[in-house]
Amino acid sequence: MISIVTPSYNQEAFLPFALQSIASQRESAVIEHLVFDGGSTDGSANIIATASVPPDYWTSGRDGGQSNAINSGMTRAKGDILCWINSDDGLAPGAAARMQAALGDCKGPAWAVGGCQIIGEEGEEFGHWRPEHGKHDELAGILHWSRNYLMQPAVFWNRAMWEQAGPLVADLHLCMDFDLWMRFFNIAKPVLVEGDIGIHRRQGESKTSLVGAEIFAEYRRAIHLRLGHDKRLKKIALRDVAGQAAKAGNAAMFLRNRKLSRQCLSEAVKSTSSAVFEPHFLKAVVKQIGIFPGPSGLPR
Repeated sequence: MISIVTPSYNQEAFLPFALQSIASQRESAVIEHLVFDGGSTDGSANIIATASVPPDYWTSGRDGGQSNAINSGMTRAKGDILCWINSDDGLAPGAAARMQAALGDCKGPAWAVGGCQIIGEEGEEFGHWRPEHGKHDELAGILHWSRNYLMQPAVFWNRAMWEQAGPLVADLHLCMDFDLWMRFFNIAKPVLVEGDIGIHRRQGESKTSLVGAEIFAEYRRAIHLRLGHDKRLKKIALRDVAGQAAKAGNAAMFLRNRKLSRQCLSEAVKSTSSAVFEPHFLKAVVKQIGIFPGPSGLPR
């Protein structure tokens, strides 16, 4: 059996799609669906309660956040194969059956990564993401996270892997998946699966769309937690974070958000001092009219 955990909070616009896409998996696989709603104030609870194919378990009430909700689901789950699907995402038709085929016979800890369809707020298709050998099945590859990221809805694992690598760090709210993948890689490489498994929705109210510079601080924390013993890998990962933070700092200046720009540039330098030579970093500093680089490399 495959257990699918869905954390949710105020996602009534997208929740029906997520519920339906998971319910449809029952046509070709034995699944258990558990929904943990964080006490939504919209119509989410009613949508869950009246779904044509209701989840096997659901609850609604204040919790400790997304990571905590997922951990609660994994603790309650009975399946041999596990995953989580956020309430604004979904699963492609037949995804659970294909992941059962990929992981069902594995004796030890194992995980699998498939393709992912990218859709917009109205369900319009933007494209497809595909994992590649040498990039997405190597730890050094995914540490270049800005270009070799893993699409979370397309990742499944077995119970042995979760018991050895889990749970999620409850106070990581933005990069808890990246942190978990690093732990998975320290145990085994993923199996890469052909075809779409997950469906990821790009929408302006998603958590990662609304955060500021704190996402870079979280990534840096996760990297130090998991890669502190390996200077080479840690350097690769921190350089990528610095580059993304510098890019965000430059983009913030286009929006005339000087405060956010300074915060992002600060996070870039905290990741690696060489960030001051990043083209995006330099462009952002130049755009801050009347502000020039100080001794630390940051705008005064």
